[in-house]
Amino acid sequence: MEREKLTSSLVETEIGELKAIGGNDPMETEAAIMRSIPIVQRVIDVMDLKDDEGEALKPENLIKKRLKIEKVRGTDLLQISFTSNIPDEAADFVNKLMTIYLQNGVVADQQKARELRQFVSEQLPQTALAVRQEEASLRRFQEVNKLVNADTEAKLLSETLDEIQRKSSVTRVDLNKVRTRYAILQKQSGFAAEQALTVDALSQSPGVSDVAQDLQGAEKQLLLAQNHYEEAHPKVLDLQEKVVKLRALLDTRAAQVSGSQRSVSPAQTQIKGVRQTLLSELVKTQAQKIELERQALSLDAERRHYEQRLQDLPRLQKIQRELQRRIEAAQSTYSTLLKKQQEIQVTANQQGSNGHIIEYAKTSDRFLLKPIALKLILGILLGGMSAIGVVFLLEIRDQSVKTIKEAKTLFDSTLLGVVPLIEKSDGSVLLHSYSESNDLLSIKTIRPSFPISEAYRMLQSNLRFMQTDSRLKTLVITSCIADEGKSTTVANLATSMTQQGHRVLIIDADLRRPTQHLIWEFSNLVGLSNLIIDSVDASTVIKKELENLHVLTAGVIPPEPGILLNSERMGALVEQFAQTYDYVIIDTPPLLATSESRSLCKMADGVILTVRPKVLKRSSAIAAQELLEQINLDILGIVANGVTLKDEPHSYFHYDDKYYQSPVPTPEKHKQTV
Repeated sequence: MEREKLTSSLVETEIGELKAIGGNDPMETEAAIMRSIPIVQRVIDVMDLKDDEGEALKPENLIKKRLKIEKVRGTDLLQISFTSNIPDEAADFVNKLMTIYLQNGVVADQQKARELRQFVSEQLPQTALAVRQEEASLRRFQEVNKLVNADTEAKLLSETLDEIQRKSSVTRVDLNKVRTRYAILQKQSGFAAEQALTVDALSQSPGVSDVAQDLQGAEKQLLLAQNHYEEAHPKVLDLQEKVVKLRALLDTRAAQVSGSQRSVSPAQTQIKGVRQTLLSELVKTQAQKIELERQALSLDAERRHYEQRLQDLPRLQKIQRELQRRIEAAQSTYSTLLKKQQEIQVTANQQGSNGHIIEYAKTSDRFLLKPIALKLILGILLGGMSAIGVVFLLEIRDQSVKTIKEAKTLFDSTLLGVVPLIEKSDGSVLLHSYSESNDLLSIKTIRPSFPISEAYRMLQSNLRFMQTDSRLKTLVITSCIADEGKSTTVANLATSMTQQGHRVLIIDADLRRPTQHLIWEFSNLVGLSNLIIDSVDASTVIKKELENLHVLTAGVIPPEPGILLNSERMGALVEQFAQTYDYVIIDTPPLLATSESRSLCKMADGVILTVRPKVLKRSSAIAAQELLEQINLDILGIVANGVTLKDEPHSYFHYDDKYYQSPVPTPEKHKQTV
């Protein structure tokens, strides 16, 4: 059987087309329909199938044991097979099953088309109403907020605000100039703002000026008369009365001109010449100042209005776009419904199914045998191939450095020493990197004849042979990554040097994960960090482990270790210790973990890199080598730590355990042997 398309339906789905459900293959769905009890029961009823006892066959047993439906790989074909003791019955069952399945599909598609047509007919009026309502909402929003095109309005508002800002700047510049001129004129004329207006108006009024001149003349005559006559003289009295009348007349006319009831002196109405000009300029400038202040206030108000509108515009624009999207969504739904209504009307009367028969079943006389032996052989072959594949995959995924030779090739450096992996009497392995929950490999806890002791003495000898013109007094021992045993190497090398009679100082410069205080079981309340920050006496923080072995623990862990270790104080301490001790061994963080290791390497006379096979990854080793080249640092060599000798078939480092355990012969025994 093959799937095929017949007609289209709602929302890009096709009537008769097989669609995936939940992302699964649609052909599996169709196969499940064929195996369904209703379909198989109809085939049983049509063929009147009976069991050996004459009872009607049960579809559950038939589906489980005798019916098989499979998809042909890479196609949309289903292969149906049925097992029966009667060949004709098997072929007939398959053909009937396909026919009933196709008929059932036609009925289902017609029912689906009717349901879709009813659904679309109900949804069209509601969708059309929704379109009209959304369009009306958009129109009301635009009318209330006076918004047509938000983008264009935003551009115009920005341009208008720029123009208003420009005018406001010009107006304020002019206003500052006018205010300055006004202050100067006011100072030169000697009049206040209100007084200037009044005096200017009075000086330019002919009626006031004439009365003021008459008053001045009468006052002069009165003064002369008072000098010649008594106060009670008739002439003096007449002149006094005249002065009173003229003064009253002057006040009356001044009040008419200025609108003020204040008394006016004749001098205020007789301003001439330069002062008159200053007074006129003062009044004119005051008028300009008032006008510019009004313009500035008007521009500020206009600017605030447009700024508020510009601030509200994004919100209005967002609402408008949301309304437009709702209209577009409603229109799209309406158009889709109209289109699908037409398609449903065309396809409603079509007789089709979601498949057709490629080949009818025929009677078969072949018998298929599946020997158990063949299955067993295939299982063994597949199991073996799977095991080989897993081993090969694990080998590919293991990117660690496995041998000493590989480590030497990666770092292109001298091999200074090899520390073998040592087993305890109970068969467990002593750790070659520190852990609080395990035994620590330390040469001060094992006999001097043990191979591990000889390994560190060989390391010390190699370092001594490398000294040429200058002595290596300050050594940095580091590693590429954590857990390679650099801290135990520091402790054991220092112990070995002490056994040779040298004064040795261990500095734990790993201020992030300090270890030396755990190895030597010291307190870490004070140490290197306190010595750098507080500048305390070194003798108060350095601990004594053996007669010639001293340890400077890390101390309190600071928030920024790199700043302390890169300081001049750290360099001075290293130089000071180098003068006091035969050897100073610095335990640093791994090269790839932090940046302070690089600075400490620069302070030392030499750098030793601890490498532990099967722990160090090739990628980390390559990165460390590139880092050393980048900072132009040549290391003295590498120390291979925790080496499994049986994994080093080509290594020259081997030892005879019996040789180290055998007692040294005494001279008497040697003589007897001879």
